[in-house]
Amino acid sequence: MPTASQRRATAADVARLSGVSRATVSYVLNRTAGQTIPESTRNRVLRAADDLGYIPSASAQALARGRSNLVVIDISDVPLSEVLSNLAHDLAEVFRNRGYVPIVDQLTRGEGDRSLLKSLSLSVVPDVVITMTDLPADIQDTLLRAGVRHLASLSPADSPWSLERQIRGAASVQLDYLIARGHRDIAYLGPRETELATLSAWREAAAHATATAHGARLRTATLPHGLDDSATLVSELREAGVTALAAYNDDVALRLIHAAHRAHLRLPGDLAIMGIDDVAAAAWSHPQLTTVNQVSPEDLPVEARVDRLLAGDSCNPPEGPSPRVVVRETA
Repeated sequence: MPTASQRRATAADVARLSGVSRATVSYVLNRTAGQTIPESTRNRVLRAADDLGYIPSASAQALARGRSNLVVIDISDVPLSEVLSNLAHDLAEVFRNRGYVPIVDQLTRGEGDRSLLKSLSLSVVPDVVITMTDLPADIQDTLLRAGVRHLASLSPADSPWSLERQIRGAASVQLDYLIARGHRDIAYLGPRETELATLSAWREAAAHATATAHGARLRTATLPHGLDDSATLVSELREAGVTALAAYNDDVALRLIHAAHRAHLRLPGDLAIMGIDDVAAAAWSHPQLTTVNQVSPEDLPVEARVDRLLAGDSCNPPEGPSPRVVVRETA
């Protein structure tokens, strides 16, 4: 393996090893459009670059392209979840396949002034900045003046893709399904994490509205900290007449399944449990968790949204997501 003392390979080295000009190397490595380079030549250049351990200079690439090849995907404004993490991964992969270097920020939530995002953008001036929700106007202005060409929100407040609409929509689908299955006394179980309070309030309000519209009763409770306390709560709800639990998300629902087992309740015979998100673990619980998939691949074609954004259009489809029930065994 190369050591720190070894000379860094250059584009000239790649040109010599592959037997082509430096201009051809530049066209291939920078993926320059409009160049008719034979596939065999392109592969030879890429093999030579790989053999030499060639690492392109970010500044040189930016000069060659007239722009940076960096993308900042900042989703720190929304509590981290498996669904959000998967979305960030998919976005990063799509951008990587288009010659960009993605930087994902998932963890600096709580910084209302987006100091990390501003510092990063002023230091390296990414070509693209993607956020989950809308940035304040002053931060947008700072980024655009710094040279960011493409600035987009995945959940603009004034669109069908707004975070609140997605949160409420999934809860409505969840309650509609349980009521259609004959449940008239349902309990909404919220998360105990304080950072989820706002999102849970949206979900609870939508659940209440849907239950009221159907003439059903909705009770509310918060998931306790311990398994024994959770089992006690589940038993008390069942004894009070509740036949179904609508969980804030799959994480809460999976804990409720364990609590129901501890309380010796049969699922779904004695009690139905339903989550939201369709995380990977939902299909591995016993019994398997019935849940709501908030955004299906058909609703969110990541490749098409990225291409629309890079073309200067809005990355958000005009139609909002269509949550769907994933029927398994708990409801």
